[in-house]
Amino acid sequence: MPCILVDCRTRKGQSGSPVVFFADSQTEYTAVDGRRARGPAWNLVGVYSGRIRDDSDVGIVWERTALEEVVERGTRPDVWVAPLEEREGIETDYWLRTVE
Repeated sequence: MPCILVDCRTRKGQSGSPVVFFADSQTEYTAVDGRRARGPAWNLVGVYSGRIRDDSDVGIVWERTALEEVVERGTRPDVWVAPLEEREGIETDYWLRTVE
């Protein structure tokens, strides 16, 4: 799925902000290929698109691969995210799902 959930404290108006991974020279992390690596390193993860609910600190980030698909191919990801007003009383698994 081309989006991930993140635990973050955000405010209205931050949609569209870049989400980056950053590791300074003292930070060890697991690289994409599974090996242990040490910074400095940074990478664009994706773009922040909003919280799952107004009162939540869980946000949605569209992954870089989804953005590349939209920009390079002119196609949208096969995922549907219900507007906030339609999410009330709906379990998370149902408002964020693959489009058939």
